[in-house]
Amino acid sequence: MRCHLLAFTVATALGVLPAAATTPAPSGDPTGGTVSFRITDGMDRREVEESVAIYIDRKLAGNFRLDAAHPQDALTVTLPAAASYEYAMCGRVLVRTPDGSVESRRVDTTGTIFDPDGRTFAALTVGFTHFYLGDATPGRLPTRVEIEQGPGCTPVVS
Repeated sequence: MRCHLLAFTVATALGVLPAAATTPAPSGDPTGGTVSFRITDGMDRREVEESVAIYIDRKLAGNFRLDAAHPQDALTVTLPAAASYEYAMCGRVLVRTPDGSVESRRVDTTGTIFDPDGRTFAALTVGFTHFYLGDATPGRLPTRVEIEQGPGCTPVVS
């Protein structure tokens, strides 16, 4: 996961908290329809290996398994239209420390993404202690993403 301090700092400073449940599609959408968005992940220079599962509305959307041979990946998610979706990132990251040793860091984050249709979200981290999805869509203002740091994965995967 690429380190990204600014988005997490701004979200924290604003006191953004995740919604309790998925919001249904706006009533103005007579067809219901679907939305599609991408989630990307790339290794930071300090990462040795990463294994993270992405859940959307408590259903497995995909897995990222990154290492030196496969340093980045992406998945496309298509879902019934709704105004927001709960997400969870669950797994582990192996990180090389300044002294050269390798430490395992737990990824355990939940949050909510809003208006995701056609967007790209990047899996990001702050210091390999806070993990989250951030809107990385080129040419569009970022959409709202609410972040809650774990332990959120246990209820999602049980």
